[in-house]
Parts: sequence; C-alpha cells; structure tokens
Amino acid sequence: EKEIHHGRLYPNHEPLVEKGLIEKSQRDRRTTEYSTTRRGTREIEARAEWEAGYIDHDA
Repeated sequence: EKEIHHGRLYPNHEPLVEKGLIEKSQRDRRTTEYSTTRRGTREIEARAEWEAGYIDHDA
C-alpha cells in the first residue's frame, strides 16, 4: 500500500525492454509509454499456467 515513485519504477523497465518483453515509445515530449510485446504476453501466460499448477482449487 505504499506509493511507487517514478525513480524506483522506471529503472526496472529497461531490463524488460532489453529482453524484448515490453516496448518503449514516446507519447509526447514528457510521456514515455510502455506496452507488452507478443513475447511478453506469452511469458505472462506461461507464468500464470505454471502458478495455476500450485493452486489447490478444492480448498
């Protein structure tokens, strides 16, 4: 429940851009926009499937 400051958030984006998981673009002079790539979406889906294997749906 703590506020996330830009100084902590944005440096974490660059490794994701470098790995091809998200794309970075400029919306205007002050705004950087990020979007998930196809690869990033596949990685998220694969992780969700992996996590689902550890959830006890009968509990």
